Amino acid sequence: MTQTLAEAPAGAWHPLARVLFRFALIYFLTYALAPELVWDPIIRGLGSALDVTVRYRPNGSGDTTYNQLQVLFGLGLALAASLVWSLIDRRTAHPRLAEALLIAARTYLAVMMLAYGFAKLIGSQFPAPGLELLVRPYGQLSPKGLVWGFMGQSLAYQVFTGLLEFAAGLLLLWRRTTTVGALLTIAVMSNVVMLNYCFDIPVKLLSSHLLLLAVILVARDGRRLVAALLGLAPTEAVGHQPLHFGDRKLHIVTRVLQSLTLLGLTGFLAQVGWQWHLESSLPPSPYYGIYEVEELREDGELRPAVLADGERWRWLVFEHPSVLTIIQLDGGSAYYLVEADAAAGILTVHTSSGKPFDQFLLDPPAPAEVVEHRWQVDTSIPGRLRIEGELEGKQLELALRRVEAEFPLRSWGVHWINETPPSG
Repeated sequence: MTQTLAEAPAGAWHPLARVLFRFALIYFLTYALAPELVWDPIIRGLGSALDVTVRYRPNGSGDTTYNQLQVLFGLGLALAASLVWSLIDRRTAHPRLAEALLIAARTYLAVMMLAYGFAKLIGSQFPAPGLELLVRPYGQLSPKGLVWGFMGQSLAYQVFTGLLEFAAGLLLLWRRTTTVGALLTIAVMSNVVMLNYCFDIPVKLLSSHLLLLAVILVARDGRRLVAALLGLAPTEAVGHQPLHFGDRKLHIVTRVLQSLTLLGLTGFLAQVGWQWHLESSLPPSPYYGIYEVEELREDGELRPAVLADGERWRWLVFEHPSVLTIIQLDGGSAYYLVEADAAAGILTVHTSSGKPFDQFLLDPPAPAEVVEHRWQVDTSIPGRLRIEGELEGKQLELALRRVEAEFPLRSWGVHWINETPPSG
C-alpha cells in the first residue's frame, strides 16, 4: 500500500489501497490521539454491551480489558468508517493526506521511543532490585519480575538500551533520517516485543503497535533497501508529497504546531527526569528493612506460621516511605499506601473497603470509602518492631524481627578473571 502511495502521488490508487489507507488513517487517529476523556464513556458503554467487566483504567499494564476494548472499538470504527468513506468519496487518491499521516505516525513513534529511551537513560524504568524482590523465592517471581530484576541489576546495560531507543526517536524526527530511525526502531522493538510476549510483560499491545508503525515507515523505501541488500541496481528515492495548503498562514500554523510538539516533548522529558529525581531523592522509610513476622495475633488469637496456612504473613517490607509490602507464606503479596510518623510511633495504613487502595480503578472509591488505620509501632527494642492496630475488621498484634541479610547480588561487580563460573 505505501509503495503505491509513494510511486504515484498524483495518480489513481488501487481501490484496495484507498480502502486500506482510509482504514489506517481512522484507526491511527483513534488509537494514538483520542484522549482518555473521550475513551472512558466509550469503554463503559462497550463493556456494558458486551457484558464485560472493566475494572481498571490504563496504568502500568497496557494489556488491560480497557486497552483490549480500545483496540476492538478502534478496529470496528475504522472498518465501518473506511467502508462508508469509500462509498461516498469518489477521489482516487489522497497524496497529501497520506503524507500527513506518515508525518503524524513517525512523530508519534518518535515521541514514544524518546520517552522510553529517556526512562532507561535515567534508570527509572527498571529500578535496582528492591528488598521485596530480593527476599522472594525465585519460584514465586513472575516472568515479568525476572525481566525487571535482570534489567534493573545493571544500570550500564539499561543505559545502553536506552541510548538505542533514544537515538531511534531522534532519527525519526527528521524526514531525511526517518528510514534509518525506523530500521533502528525495528531492531530495538523486535527484541522488546519478543520479551513482552515470551515473558508475559503486559505491554504487548503498545509494543506491537510501535513495531508495526516502524515497519510501515520502512516499507516506503522497501525496494531501495532490498536492492541495496541484494546488490541490485539502485532504485530512485521515494518521492514525498509536499504539504502545501495554498494558504501561507495555514502553512505557518503547521510549522508552529511542529515546533510546539518538539517543545512539548522536551518539557515532558524534563518533567519525567525531575519527577524521577524527586522520587529517588526521597528518604527511605523510617522502618527501612525486611522484617520476619515472628508472632501474629488476630483478635487476641495466635496465628502460628504453618505452611498449610499460605495466607499467613511471613514478611513485612519497608522500603519506599509511603508503601508497606506484606508477603505471605505462599508467596502472595499485598501493598498498602502508608504514612509513617516515627517520632509519634504511628503508621497510618490506607485501605478502600477493607482492601489495599488501588489508584487505577476505573471507578475509584469516594473519599469517604477510603479508610485510615492507625497502627501503634513500638521500636524500643533495637532490630525489633511491635505493632498493634486494626485491618480488615481484625485487631492485629505483631512481633517483628529485622532480618540483616546480605545479598551478594547488590555488591556483585565485573570479574575480568573467572576460573569457574558462578554457581547461582
